[in-house]
Amino acid sequence: MPELTLFFELEKADGVDLDRVAQALREQLEQLPEVEDADAEPERARFTGLEVAAGIAAAVAIVRGGRELVEELRKLIERIKQLHTQLNAEAAQPEARPQAEQPSPSPQVINVRITNIIVDTGAREVPLSELTEDDLAEMARTLSEE
Repeated sequence: MPELTLFFELEKADGVDLDRVAQALREQLEQLPEVEDADAEPERARFTGLEVAAGIAAAVAIVRGGRELVEELRKLIERIKQLHTQLNAEAAQPEARPQAEQPSPSPQVINVRITNIIVDTGAREVPLSELTEDDLAEMARTLSEE
């Protein structure tokens, strides 16, 4: 099964339980229809320019492979962009959501802003917002070989 690797860079926040954030991200990713299975765990600090960012590494097993893989990747990337926007909106205004709508056990996710998502294309690491069709094709080729 093809597996995509993502790196979620988080805004620096004191007292954040990265294990809990990773668990919540895994649960969010597993809810996406293109995802068969997901795993996420805290990553050692990464340097992003001048600062050190906390991060979560996630591996996502994609439901379909073969000829449909590029299209599945395209859909998955779009859903991850939407998830990124949703989680950052929640982080900005966690008190605005009704208590019943707050997913359990992911309170840490809505309290930590995701500053960037990096996608491992197989050839290089690319910010999610900068992925091109060529990157998707390269990812599909790399994932098909696994």
